[in-house]
Parts: sequence; C-alpha cells; structure tokens
Amino acid sequence: QDSPTMSWEELRREARYLENQLDAKLVSFSKLGSSPSLMASPSTREPRHDGPLNSFDGMMLELQELLLKLSQVNDRMTDSLANDPSTAMVHTVQRHRDIFNDYKQEFNRTQ
Repeated sequence: QDSPTMSWEELRREARYLENQLDAKLVSFSKLGSSPSLMASPSTREPRHDGPLNSFDGMMLELQELLLKLSQVNDRMTDSLANDPSTAMVHTVQRHRDIFNDYKQEFNRTQ
C-alpha cells in the first residue's frame, strides 16, 4: 500500500482512504475531547492504561500518524505531476492538500 511505485490512481485511492479515516476519527476525537471527564487541566490527569485519557492519547497519536501518511501521499502525488502535469491532476492535488489542511486545523483545534 505504501510502495514508492504507486500509480496516480493508487495514490488518489490511498488519499481518499486516508481522508475518510481521518474524517471518522476526528469526529470521535472531538467527542472524546469534549467529554467532561477530560475537561480537567492536563496537570490533574493521571496516566491510566484503561481510562479515557489512554483513549484520548491513543486516538491523538493515531490521528497524527494518519495526517503524516496523508501528507506523504500528497507529496508523492505532487512528485508524480512532473511526469504529466495535466490541469485536472494539478487541481486534484490541490484539492487533496486543501482537505489535508482542513483536517490538520480541525485536529489542532480539538487537541
């Protein structure tokens, strides 16, 4: 799934897959972040292996990983434009970058 020789269509499919994953996880992350049990200041939180903090931190790390992967796919899509920079492809890459930036802003607001 992450080979350096992915075709344009494979990269687009991977970007859409990652965007869908991010969308779903950001909704859950937002709900976790607004949970009353997590509204205490970070200094009053005690690390737990089974509690909501662990879920929050775990989801935060998972979202960071998805954002990194999407950024890398977008970079590879941009790199592939050197071979055939059609107007449609340039527009597609820009749209995926805009989506990435929206998700990153939402993630930063929620954490």
